[in-house]
Amino acid sequence: MNCKETKFKHDEKKCTKCCKVKKTTEFGYCSRTKDNLTYRCSQCNREATKKWLEDPENRKRAQKATEKWVVENRDKVKKWKDEHSDYQAKYHSERRKNDPEFHKKHYARAECNNERIRRGRVKMDEFCALCIKERAVEFHHFNYDSPLDIVCLCRRCHLELHKAQRRADFVITNIELFEEAKKYIKNNLTK
Repeated sequence: MNCKETKFKHDEKKCTKCCKVKKTTEFGYCSRTKDNLTYRCSQCNREATKKWLEDPENRKRAQKATEKWVVENRDKVKKWKDEHSDYQAKYHSERRKNDPEFHKKHYARAECNNERIRRGRVKMDEFCALCIKERAVEFHHFNYDSPLDIVCLCRRCHLELHKAQRRADFVITNIELFEEAKKYIKNNLTK
């Protein structure tokens, strides 16, 4: 898209992607530019990043870069966690008060991890049970009362599954309904 020059105020900037003049607060920080702001607005940047991450190779590259940064900057991560521990404690205490299922969820996740790590009874499947393309990295609990009634999913499919449940299209309470959900999510997977 070719943006024509227009005059704008000193606290405004034109996005090179959507060509809209926006406030400078709608642009991210970039040390390589003269004004220390990105060329694209935050909204266009988010859309471009989302599109870029749709490619599995790019997603793996981004994940490796994040993991590498965390390993190289353990002190920064620890410092951030220490500085925000009050926030995390407050968040969890509010969740416990407002969400009656929170304790069940926490217990189910802990029990599943204990069984997987300590006892080796729960195995992480090689691939996602829905898309069969990506490596499974998360467990989905059908019912928090039975913590070992689970299925292994990739992050994307797990989010889609919860999104479908929030839309109240259906609630998956057991493995039989999961087959129905599998068809539904494959048909409605957001691109």
